[in-house]
Amino acid sequence: MKYSLTFIVVHSNIDAVEKNKKTKMSKTQITHEDATTELLRGKQIIVKIHDGEFKYKFVTGSSDTSYLEIISPNGSLFSKRAIERTDLPKRMEEANSLPHVTFWTKDIVVQEAEKL
Repeated sequence: MKYSLTFIVVHSNIDAVEKNKKTKMSKTQITHEDATTELLRGKQIIVKIHDGEFKYKFVTGSSDTSYLEIISPNGSLFSKRAIERTDLPKRMEEANSLPHVTFWTKDIVVQEAEKL
């Protein structure tokens, strides 16, 4: 099953949020047309933001699950999200009024775009 995968990265200045609750936001959007989680698995997507680069990588999981690893600019694992491939079509049907499924990861938003 093919999907257009869209990653929307919303980065906030964490120090500013902790100190005075004011946040400077930047947004970057990257789209991969005609892609599947299977095709993207093992490939790395690099997004440049104010403080450096966040790296996104689909890694091998079980036969039904892919993982999206998010690596922070300092090289540490920022987050690891499981994306169940068999669950995506079901989520799409359940949210038929919405064009995407959204995964929230701290201040990063990852969106699976609508099925092609």
